[in-house]
Amino acid sequence: MDGGPCLFVVATRNHAHGFGITSVVGEVDYDSMPRIRSAIDIAAGSGTPHVLDLTGVTFFGAAGLHWLSDLVTDVDHVRVIPSPQVARAMGACGMRPAVSLYPTVSDAVRGLTTPDARQGTDSRPQPRDHPTG
Repeated sequence: MDGGPCLFVVATRNHAHGFGITSVVGEVDYDSMPRIRSAIDIAAGSGTPHVLDLTGVTFFGAAGLHWLSDLVTDVDHVRVIPSPQVARAMGACGMRPAVSLYPTVSDAVRGLTTPDARQGTDSRPQPRDHPTG
């Protein structure tokens, strides 16, 4: 974050099954939040399930964590595909268990379109507890 221009893109598209998919690329911080909120409020505000593709996020600040926490509390059926940066930030503040995480957009879509699909999980390796003593 050197103060130079950075790429930031947020785009929402509709899936054939009637839910939205929003993709975010770049830095999610205080300055980018108005654009993200606007896109998600319109898409997820309809009450339909929503897929949030954050795989292109390179920085996920406190503003992003606060917003994501509010989003998953207020909107049912939000599926999140995190980048490593997003997953790390979510893990650091204990958010991971509260959010339906999926490794890919295809997995999240399958979770919404298959009636008996299991709850989302994060397929990335998790830290192990090391026995002491």
